[in-house]
Amino acid sequence: NGANIFVLILLQHMTSLDRQAFELYTPAEGPMREDFEKLGVKVNIMKPSDPGYMVSLEEELSNFGAVFANTIMSAPVVRTAQKLGMPYTWVIHEAWPREQFDWYASKVFMQKGIDAGIIKEAFQSAEPGSGNVCFPAKIQMELYDGLINKAACQVVYNGIPVASIDQFQKEKNRKAIRAELGYTDDDFLVLHLGTVCARKCQHVTAQAFSKLVNEKGVKNAKLLIVGARYIRQHEIDYISKVKKILKEGGVMNRATIMDIHEHVLRFYLAADVVLVPSKNEVLPLVIAEAQSFQRPLVVTNIDGLPEAVTDGQEGFLIPPEDSQALADAIDKFYKDSDLAVRTGALGRVRALHQFSHKAMTQKYETIIDWMTASGEESVQRMVEEHETAEEVSGDSSKKDSLAGVGSQVPAALRQAS
Repeated sequence: NGANIFVLILLQHMTSLDRQAFELYTPAEGPMREDFEKLGVKVNIMKPSDPGYMVSLEEELSNFGAVFANTIMSAPVVRTAQKLGMPYTWVIHEAWPREQFDWYASKVFMQKGIDAGIIKEAFQSAEPGSGNVCFPAKIQMELYDGLINKAACQVVYNGIPVASIDQFQKEKNRKAIRAELGYTDDDFLVLHLGTVCARKCQHVTAQAFSKLVNEKGVKNAKLLIVGARYIRQHEIDYISKVKKILKEGGVMNRATIMDIHEHVLRFYLAADVVLVPSKNEVLPLVIAEAQSFQRPLVVTNIDGLPEAVTDGQEGFLIPPEDSQALADAIDKFYKDSDLAVRTGALGRVRALHQFSHKAMTQKYETIIDWMTASGEESVQRMVEEHETAEEVSGDSSKKDSLAGVGSQVPAALRQAS
């Protein structure tokens, strides 16, 4: 998923500098183990549901000097680092309403040993100078206003590897990719890419697509939904719901629902318009990736999405769970190809300016260097490079070592010799 890819991108950059050495801790085996090990990063498994997890976690972290924790579900790791007096950075990708911490942890992500209590403790114990809490969107940071000291927080937009995307577009042929996926030159391809779940509202996409074909008469429209997984029962039930809507609208034969794919660039290249109609979302990389391909976007006017799309410029902003508004916006791009081209071009400019892969990794490089260095110089560098950092103070007694994090549990980093 995106959170894991974020860690991989960051470690690819940091290991290339050869200033620190890392270890990764994760709650379960996954398909990306080999990717991390190729970087020389040792991968360890620690399950929050295991008996004695917190004791074992403290023992493990005591071997390192700092923690880089990834996702809100790393709250136990952050809380342990705080108790041990270790410098840490906590990257929060989620936008969980504070009153729903327990529900998201236990019902949506099925995480035992993680609850609202420990998440709130970790937030409330964050102090500038000893830790950083990073958010990929301003609106997300505001969501936890009053729960966390803002002086310990900053916004670092997630970045995308534009150079790699450009190279992909040079090497691949759009017509050939569309043919491989089963689409003709005449098809108008609507893409919805992301984990198929109620939060991302693929059912609204299905409703809008039915309207697009049946009410607006777009007979050459095709729908591609990428991101189905069949792990949790609520996901399986939701996929069935989406299929039912498509069948009832008589458009199932025009739609394809594909499983999660590790390599997704071909889908952007094939698409004519990209949808992000979520009802709860921070700032998904799907938006920046679509913009890098100069694809017009239709996204909901919620959470951090307006930070990436200005209505009428890089795409259209619509109300959440409004299938008619979604269908209307798609139809505008269908009827006006010049509008689609102009919108896509503006999106490309914004992606380069706001979602630079280089800018993101350099900001986190500064943070990690701060955590593994002492003295005023590293602190001053951090202040200068982070636009939203209000106050950062150093502690010369900090060890020159760091513990970072995988998708939910910490990865460790030591100062390279």
